[in-house]
Amino acid sequence: MADYDEAFWKSVDNNRMEIPFCRSCDEFFFYPRPFCPNCWSKDIERRPISGKGSVWSYSIVHFPHGPNEGWKSRVPYIVALVTLAENVRLMSNIVDCAIDDVRTGMDVEVSYRPFDGRTLPTFIPV
Repeated sequence: MADYDEAFWKSVDNNRMEIPFCRSCDEFFFYPRPFCPNCWSKDIERRPISGKGSVWSYSIVHFPHGPNEGWKSRVPYIVALVTLAENVRLMSNIVDCAIDDVRTGMDVEVSYRPFDGRTLPTFIPV
């Protein structure tokens, strides 16, 4: 795992998600990588997110694929593309929300949850 990926997951493990910020163009970006996708600068640092966001799009998973039994035991579950207040999007799960209640544009905030020995950033409705 690259250092920039490792730093992201370490921040999540500490319940304080940090994402890359470009000091050259003053923009956050996601997914972690060693350069800014906006201006190509390598003058980046990690900054904590506010934790606020909204659902940009979502899908309800009824039949998970792959060998991981942990996901199979959680169906149905919500997978969403969340737009953070920092103006970046990331894919995550919406938790503590009835399947019928999730909506595009719904305000959410980050919530860190254990899953199969790892902490994952999930989102809850606010």
